[in-house]
Amino acid sequence: MNCLKCSGYMIIERVLDFYAKEAKWRCINCGATKDTLASLMKARNTSTASNPSS
Repeated sequence: MNCLKCSGYMIIERVLDFYAKEAKWRCINCGATKDTLASLMKARNTSTASNPSS
């Protein structure tokens, strides 16, 4: 996955919160972060929108 800001390489970084564990995408060049769940849902929504089942 490429960063939207700088087109750098993004890695999954595990974040330990007080209540739960999270995973976020983090760019190794600029440090920008992106939520993994939001990006997965967005990818799912765009793929189903382009291929309607009816």
